[in-house]
Amino acid sequence: MPTKNAFRARHVDREATIAVALPLAETFALFTPEGERRWVPGWEPEYLHRAEHDGVDTAFRTSHGGEDTLWMVLEYDVEDGCLGYARVTPGSRLGTVMLDIEPIDDTSCWVTVCYELTALSDAGNELLGRFTQRAFEEMCADWEARIAALAIPVIR
Repeated sequence: MPTKNAFRARHVDREATIAVALPLAETFALFTPEGERRWVPGWEPEYLHRAEHDGVDTAFRTSHGGEDTLWMVLEYDVEDGCLGYARVTPGSRLGTVMLDIEPIDDTSCWVTVCYELTALSDAGNELLGRFTQRAFEEMCADWEARIAALAIPVIR
């Protein structure tokens, strides 16, 4: 009987911190399913279940970056600045995205973003192999720049 090659899933933990020049509640809102529409091109959440304020148990689907991903809000606490998601990209990877938003002062915050992802396939392993700490930090720096651009007043 032939032996089956055992799939060995790659797992990655990534963390980076960005600065956002907005108060806590406004910063928090930018990382909700609806808030990301403001700064993520092509972000269009399709709600499967929508809890109050896009809070805990909100389930949605996105088609973004050429992939379909299923999401569920696990944690939603504006006062404590904690927001968390479970995510599954079928046939590729699953994991969590956790955000800790800490006020610097009344007008700005630090946002620490933590991704924990596990591959579900060889294709997922390949993708996570390219998802280095440096690539993650570059992604977060792009987020920081996109969010900063929201605050720039338009002069006409």
